[in-house]
Amino acid sequence: RRKEFNIKTWRAKCKCTHTHEEHSANHPRKCNKCYKCYGFSSDFACITCDELWEEHEVLYEMEDERKLLKKPVGEAFMPLAQHKDIQQMVFNGEEYKPGPYVRPNPQNKKAITSGPKTTGTLANQ
Repeated sequence: RRKEFNIKTWRAKCKCTHTHEEHSANHPRKCNKCYKCYGFSSDFACITCDELWEEHEVLYEMEDERKLLKKPVGEAFMPLAQHKDIQQMVFNGEEYKPGPYVRPNPQNKKAITSGPKTTGTLANQ
């Protein structure tokens, strides 16, 4: 991580130079500050797959579903879990200790029936 990087003040920026907070939260996520931007278009890549934010889809999985699919859960599911040395460097050089994460259950819980998404469409939220 860059020395000057502060996760608490960092904001995702669009190619129009405005932050994600200056765009609509709903699809197509138009910019509220400029007329030239018709939807949030990220200028950063994912640390895991090196693709843009728009290439991702939100997927809600419950722990029991992940276990049925023999996917990692708990600490094994934490970012960079397979690379403990990198994980430690990313999280301020300290050992990463996951906190009690509470996420509301999705309204329309659906079973996972297919593999990972391969197209670059944006999920509607």
